Amino acid sequence: MLIDFVSTMARILTRHGNRVGAMFYGSRVELMVPARGGRNHVLRLINDMLKQPRLAKAPFTDLTPLLRTALNSIKRRSLIFVLSDFIGMPGWEGALNLLNQHHEVLAIRLWDPREIELPDIGPVIMEDAETGEQLYVDTHDKKIRAGLQRQRNAAKRY
Repeated sequence: MLIDFVSTMARILTRHGNRVGAMFYGSRVELMVPARGGRNHVLRLINDMLKQPRLAKAPFTDLTPLLRTALNSIKRRSLIFVLSDFIGMPGWEGALNLLNQHHEVLAIRLWDPREIELPDIGPVIMEDAETGEQLYVDTHDKKIRAGLQRQRNAAKRY
């Protein structure tokens, strides 16, 4: 979903003469791609995204350093897309607000529908990507799926 979204937006923006760049963030800023225009640059961004390693274990995400790095390194007023699942350490909202005072910011939450609804696929071992904690879950059990639905509905209220 990330690659599809970025490639589509980058192509739309560069067609109209805008320049696009990127910051790749894990537990720190991994790669900064300077803003440029053109089809070749969009292809470079896609290639860079495809080359990013898929981590077996990821640390608990703290978006504050990313947002502060963006604030300090992007000098011209810009349209900034922050793409994340926004699951991580609390407290990044202040840095996002500060970034929004200097730039136009669109925060876009990427999520997978499979993270919302637990399909009935039988027993599986699930692993938390950030902590590495593993849990055996029998997705065929209606009580487990109903419990997840209750938690999801309770979270929607806030």
